Amino acid sequence: MPKTASPVTAMPADPHSLAIAAAACWFGGIWGDALGEAIERKAMDEQRCLTVVRGVWGDNDKGHFEQLRALEPHAVDDVVAKVGADSAPGKELRAFADAQKEALDARRAGDRVKRDVAREPDKLTTDEAAAVGTLANGKALETLLNTSDGDLTHEVHALGVMTAMERLERSRGLPKHLKIYAMEGPIASLFGVAAPAMPNDATKPLPKGAYLVYVADAAKGAGFPVPESAKTPKDREAMAWGGILQGISDKLKPDVDAISKETPFADIVMRVSNRLAAQYQAETSALTTKTLVPAKTPGAALVKTPAATPAKTPAAAPAKTPAAAPATK
Repeated sequence: MPKTASPVTAMPADPHSLAIAAAACWFGGIWGDALGEAIERKAMDEQRCLTVVRGVWGDNDKGHFEQLRALEPHAVDDVVAKVGADSAPGKELRAFADAQKEALDARRAGDRVKRDVAREPDKLTTDEAAAVGTLANGKALETLLNTSDGDLTHEVHALGVMTAMERLERSRGLPKHLKIYAMEGPIASLFGVAAPAMPNDATKPLPKGAYLVYVADAAKGAGFPVPESAKTPKDREAMAWGGILQGISDKLKPDVDAISKETPFADIVMRVSNRLAAQYQAETSALTTKTLVPAKTPGAALVKTPAATPAKTPAAAPAKTPAAAPATK
């Protein structure tokens, strides 16, 4: 029998900081990426979660740690109770936990059906069809993004945008025909772009080329359409994803200045926004470099014009050399 979380009654001195600490734990790698943690990433993630375990249950119990990481309902209830279920931070944390649990379920569904990403079948398998609903579910994310909670409204919004970003980034490891289902909820919530009609029935054929069209539509909805200079499918996909990331960056920017500086969250949001913008700029620069045709000589024309044939000039008569004077006897 798994150990259940103990009842929590005492309130912490700073409920808001505990709520943000729980968000840091549940975000995991995103938080570490923002801080540039290149070494001992896993250990740092665990330390953030252990901070919450100690703040909620007053111990370093492994069972509490695992329940917290897995977003088990009774563990989430204890954390929210510790923060204050009826307080603004408590309501914020509850909405965030629901969206994170939805994202965790989607990730697990995707992991169960992952296979060779180079192989694109004509139809869904039975297992894939069963996973579609969980992959596409975005109700809790939509609720989080639309939550208005006074002084914490921008903070809640940033939590929602970053949760959507996390789901989109994880979808990139799926085969193309499953990416659409995994992207559907986040893209609709962030940019209001609907996914193409896709079958939930494993016996129905999948639309050809739908993924590339969809990701390009999402980039356009984000405000950064794929440029005409991106000709190949590979370049178009790269620029579409870059545009989506830049769109997410822009959605986070208004939140940065409005979020309280009493916790580290404002700094994390700024770092994430800057990282996404840098990724878009890198894709744009790579495409620009690829499409430029540099001239070999600075200032020389790219199209060479045949040189004019010079007119022939009659050879000049050789100058006469005076005869040498006769030798003196």
